[in-house]
Amino acid sequence: MSLSDPVRQIVRQRAGNCCEYCLSHQDYIMGRLQVDRNLPIPSGVMATAFT
Repeated sequence: MSLSDPVRQIVRQRAGNCCEYCLSHQDYIMGRLQVDRNLPIPSGVMATAFT
């Protein structure tokens, strides 16, 4: 399941158009920053169940 365009826009605005990992601004990236969706693994569940 992918994120909707409005949610992607909210994420970009919240991050200030910067990578939230390395803090590089969108203007310095050779392309568009990727909006990732990280889902936490519930405690007590093996990680292999999600691969």
